[in-house]
Amino acid sequence: MRERASRQLDSATRQLATLLGAGIPLAQALQTLARSETGALRPVLDQVRRDVESGLTLEKALARHPQVFDALYRSLVAAGELGGLLDTMLERIASHRERADRLRGKVRSALVYPAAVLTVAMLSVGVILVWVVPGFQALFDRAGADLPVPTRVVVALSETLLGHGLWVGLALAVAASLFVRKWRASTALQLRTEAWLLRLPLLGTVLADAASARWCRTLGMLLGAGVPLDDALGTVARVAGQHRLEAATRNLRRETALGQRLASGMARSACFPTLAVQMAHVGEESGALDALLGKAAESLEQAVEETVARMTTLLEPAIMLVLGVVMGGVIIALYLPVFQLGSAIV
Repeated sequence: MRERASRQLDSATRQLATLLGAGIPLAQALQTLARSETGALRPVLDQVRRDVESGLTLEKALARHPQVFDALYRSLVAAGELGGLLDTMLERIASHRERADRLRGKVRSALVYPAAVLTVAMLSVGVILVWVVPGFQALFDRAGADLPVPTRVVVALSETLLGHGLWVGLALAVAASLFVRKWRASTALQLRTEAWLLRLPLLGTVLADAASARWCRTLGMLLGAGVPLDDALGTVARVAGQHRLEAATRNLRRETALGQRLASGMARSACFPTLAVQMAHVGEESGALDALLGKAAESLEQAVEETVARMTTLLEPAIMLVLGVVMGGVIIALYLPVFQLGSAIV
């Protein structure tokens, strides 16, 4: 649902830029856009149009809907209005959001693929335990033979699932719900979870590089739009997406306000890849910080794509091996007594 809303906003932003570029007044462009939209975005655009017609700037009108238009969006719109380049800035916003969505999709695919395969494996094992094992168990009971340890384990799991599966499932669901609620309310727990994820091999690199790429591109866009560094860092801190980056950005804002170099603060924070620090250093020296941060973002995004591809290549055989071991182990455990009975008959 959130992804669909994000895509709607991306499309609406690009359409609004096109209408403004064609010379259509802002209020009329918003009215045209609202008529073409469906869903929850339409009443928001209608309210924005009314606020603009009442004399508010577009940035002030958007600020009344922070759940739709984040701090970065509003800051860039304000810069576009101030510079008289609102249509150009809206095009940049749309392009930035689309790139961010693509990168987020790649990171999500790295997480979802193994989770989906393992979920299917668990469901398959559950089906075997609930519907297949009882039939074998009746056969074993009629034979009256002693069962091997692996078979007894599988039968015990089947009996537990049949007898208490509903309660176990409810308990797990309640525990998961309580954990999620506590996680959302506890910054300390979020920090520990984030730190644990970042320590994971490959996946931690993907998450760190993706966050750094988003940070560099966001700061570069704000600086390129003429937003002062202090204000830009304040906006980036609010949309950083990671607690460690948010804290590091707030520290950078305090340090740069005292006259220290951005690149030096980035290096001390130990939150940014060496590439990003070097690009920031060169950008400060050459006076092209916004462009160099954009280059750093492109390089980090490419690194994320390559790491995700490598993860997929490595995970596929590993997951197939796990599936084979689990499913094969259950099947072999069920057929061990059959083999023993066959040997006894022979």
